[in-house]
Amino acid sequence: MGIEEKVEKKRILIADDERNINRLVQIHLEKEGYETKSVYNGEDAWQEIENSINSGRTYDMAIIDIMMPKLDGYGLLEKIRNNPDQRIRTLRAIMLTAKTQDKDIYDGWQKGCDMYITKPFNPKELMNFVNRFIEEERDSKS
Repeated sequence: MGIEEKVEKKRILIADDERNINRLVQIHLEKEGYETKSVYNGEDAWQEIENSINSGRTYDMAIIDIMMPKLDGYGLLEKIRNNPDQRIRTLRAIMLTAKTQDKDIYDGWQKGCDMYITKPFNPKELMNFVNRFIEEERDSKS
């Protein structure tokens, strides 16, 4: 028998207070082989990101809704981008939101999202962006 190399799955945090959307995203990500964690407000998302640093199993990406209780997606993204720890500051972030106004989209880009996708969304399109960003990360580490 050959030696099997253990490959850690890429970890993606899903932060969306709409449980049906959260679950839909989770199903598609897990079908593609990603490890996911779902949270339902911005404060829990931030806590999860900080805990991942302490555990040594950081997230590779976050999919973030804007309209969430306790801490909205803009606030969460600001905390991520302004963090002194590079592992947090460089976390890939996809905004997945019902906010479709030009100002909302502009604000998302200004706060530092890597992609802004509006609801209703096509799960295949979301997965294309997720896979592309993960591949870019792999290529940059090669």
